[in-house]
Amino acid sequence: MIVMFENTKYKYSFKDFFVVFFLIFPIISRWLLPSSLEYGLTKSILNIPIFLPNILFIFFIFIAKRNRRNHRLKIIFLLHFFVAIVGIIINEYTDKLAFIVSGMNYFYAIFLALFYRITESQKLILRKVLFITLLILFLEVILYSTGVLTYSLDITSGYEFGGIYRISTTVAAATGTAGLIFLLGCLVLYMYGKTFLGYLSFILTSISIFLLISRGAIAALILFALLYFWNDVRRSFKKFVVAILLLGAFITIMYNMALFDPFISRMEILNYEGDLSTGRVERIEHSLSAINESGNYLFGVGTGNVFFSKDFKILNLKRKYPGSPHNSYVLTYIEQGLFGILFFILFWILLLHTIRHNKSLFYTLISFVAILFNTETVFIVESEFVFFLSVVIMLALENKELKN
Repeated sequence: MIVMFENTKYKYSFKDFFVVFFLIFPIISRWLLPSSLEYGLTKSILNIPIFLPNILFIFFIFIAKRNRRNHRLKIIFLLHFFVAIVGIIINEYTDKLAFIVSGMNYFYAIFLALFYRITESQKLILRKVLFITLLILFLEVILYSTGVLTYSLDITSGYEFGGIYRISTTVAAATGTAGLIFLLGCLVLYMYGKTFLGYLSFILTSISIFLLISRGAIAALILFALLYFWNDVRRSFKKFVVAILLLGAFITIMYNMALFDPFISRMEILNYEGDLSTGRVERIEHSLSAINESGNYLFGVGTGNVFFSKDFKILNLKRKYPGSPHNSYVLTYIEQGLFGILFFILFWILLLHTIRHNKSLFYTLISFVAILFNTETVFIVESEFVFFLSVVIMLALENKELKN
């Protein structure tokens, strides 16, 4: 059955809705459901920790459209996957099968991104869902960080800066939440383009990230904005003047709303304490001791043996080298060795080269890779992050921008 929607030339079938649902529901369910429900939906099946909504990805694989392109990326990805498997085989684990099935979210997400695609009709459905999700997350940030709402499991980090609580919504730590909102906001801007909803999404993203007081996400947002709007303003002096005026007005409004106060307050405290890295240098040094201890520099200590997903934490499975370097490159090197980090970096360089003509998402991912991969690890571990990253890659690999 085909359904024709108003104001669009595309026809939506029920299959389109199912494809989008099977792809996006497992991801956004972890953004929007309270942690208590998330815990309840994580089960041990044959001693393998599984977040039950992730099973829907299996249905997506069967009904979604295949991607027949990008063969070089696929080869590099498969070589990287092989290295990770070898690393698991040669290292000691409490349950190797559990880590192979549920501990390698990064690889399963990249598999979806490279081997599947969604149609133009499905993109139009997806963008509505993502905009609504961005709006809900924005409201969560506003209401929780200002103390209007409280959360039974305490999602604040215990700190208050400039009258704002540093919170994590229902997703994860504040830094991870901010990075996720950065990706989400940039993707919605890409999908709606330079329209009212597109610009609104950018404003909601900016306010959310500043209230989450995440320096990495703020830096990524600034870099993205400079890249995204530069081509528009450099060709026209009139646009340049208008852009400066709008930027000045936007900054003035944010300043008058005291949105900069939490960030300024946090920086003053960190500067006073003499730890601007918030312990990240020590975390990296501690994590690197794992690979030094093992001596396995070629294949690493094994994926998940340093920092694994919350599914393993919920079911209380153990890892050999507990740690969180807060750096995706460092984590990849420790867990997968020199071979792993080589293929990891090579994949992202080739991916960025491949999508360079898709300007919006090229700017999004280059900002993400340059900054957030250097400040976070959750984006290659936790399913709600890494599978959404795969959606961004999937859309970035398209040859053309989405038309409104």
